Amino acid sequence: MSEARKYPSWYWEKGLHDAKLLDVSMQDNTLVLRIDSGNAMYDNFVEQIVFLDARLKTPLPAPTKRKPVYWIWDELTELPFEQWKLHIQLETGFSRGKAVEQPLIVVFQSAITTRTNVRRPIRQPYSAYWRHRFLWDKGGLSPKPARTAV
Repeated sequence: MSEARKYPSWYWEKGLHDAKLLDVSMQDNTLVLRIDSGNAMYDNFVEQIVFLDARLKTPLPAPTKRKPVYWIWDELTELPFEQWKLHIQLETGFSRGKAVEQPLIVVFQSAITTRTNVRRPIRQPYSAYWRHRFLWDKGGLSPKPARTAV
């Protein structure tokens, strides 16, 4: 029989695909990610993730209103000495009609996930998948409205 993988209680098992990063900051070995997960495919309850005793392996993204950053996928790995490694693949924009992806890799001791109890509506089709699948062509943004781009 296959045994289900056991994740820590602070982890978002179902995933944060298409969640929008609102703010990213690092101070005194603490990494804070503020997230708008209302657009996430599965877990719409995560508001903030705080990584304690964090060491960055890649540069931090810089989300802005003009250049939002979206969470595409992540992989959590358990390391020796009660440490964790999280690889997050982020979409940081578009170049020549193709999505530009950037990894965020952090090694940390523990994390604190702040969740909301309010289920927010999923605002599809404005997800990263739909944006680059239907709204962007080789020449840039499609002149068709989103509902007719299909």
